[in-house]
Amino acid sequence: MGIGKRLGQLLEQKGKRPGTLARETGVSKNTIYSMIKRDNGKADLSTLEKLARALDVPVSAFYEEEADLPNHPAILPVQVRAIPLLGKIACGEPILADSDFTSYTVVGAQLNCDFALRCEGDSMIDARIYNGDIVFIRRQDYVDDGTIAAVLIDDEATLKRVYHLADGRVELRAANARYAPIIIGGDNETRNLRILGKAVAFQSNVV
Repeated sequence: MGIGKRLGQLLEQKGKRPGTLARETGVSKNTIYSMIKRDNGKADLSTLEKLARALDVPVSAFYEEEADLPNHPAILPVQVRAIPLLGKIACGEPILADSDFTSYTVVGAQLNCDFALRCEGDSMIDARIYNGDIVFIRRQDYVDDGTIAAVLIDDEATLKRVYHLADGRVELRAANARYAPIIIGGDNETRNLRILGKAVAFQSNVV
């Protein structure tokens, strides 16, 4: 079910018409009708936030749907919520992390995370994290040795295992033997390192 169909359901549940929603949000009536008619699977963040406020629902409500599941003890219904999808993070050489997010991604409601990043590159493939996967991050500024974390080197973000060395430096290790460790720190170090958070889960497509 796409966002447009959920929007139609929410309008019906709230007893509102598209024209009323347009007046309350400033989103054009044509845009709202187009979303419902075409059942658009994507919409920009600011539009969804305006619609959600007017309908008195969380943004995640546009991603929720009731599934008709068979009655079987091994089948577990999935409750979801939406979290910010910030942009891309390098699984290779560090790249810029776009902090001006424009979209959400859906995650299981019980997963303790704050935001998500889309991976680019192959440096974490031995941890089963591949190019295009989405990694879910719990925001924290310190992680234990061996933890996979999203880190900033100056203004560039990368996903690596973090190790704290005895001399105070930090080593960032890939999960791919083709990549050399990145060592940050020391008397002549000019780069700044900041841990964004711990990787708690990732999402891959089944191929």
